[in-house]
Amino acid sequence: MTRETNAYAELCHQDRGEQDSVWTETSGEKIRAYLGLNIAMGASPRHQYEDYWKDDDFSGLCSIQICDVAEQLCETYLVFKSQLCGLQATPLSNHPIKRVKPLYDISRANFKEYYTHSTEISNDEAMKGFKRRTELRQYMPAKPEKFGIKF
Repeated sequence: MTRETNAYAELCHQDRGEQDSVWTETSGEKIRAYLGLNIAMGASPRHQYEDYWKDDDFSGLCSIQICDVAEQLCETYLVFKSQLCGLQATPLSNHPIKRVKPLYDISRANFKEYYTHSTEISNDEAMKGFKRRTELRQYMPAKPEKFGIKF
């Protein structure tokens, strides 16, 4: 992810013909911090995106303010797998999650290895409202969110 993100940022800079004055190459440590930051933000939802960066307590993660600029830039240039790899077309080249497939495979293997549940687990489907175009979007008239992605 680090290699692809840095390569994509460089490609964007070449296409525009100018260097982003705030961007610096990222590292694996910064990417891990960014992903952890997104997990923490999901665990403590706020009304506005800017509310995460205010001075009030954010569940003990006050140092999160330092990541503001880096986090915004990572959203601009973050790439999991890009066309820069030069890979041959595969049967999965049109798969809906092809861009995050490497992350998905690693996460799935790690969850199997490190997580063991102590009780019975039941998964319930949920619909997340989504109105843009995607192959994953479904229409379910009985749900409060009629169009969306089913999890």
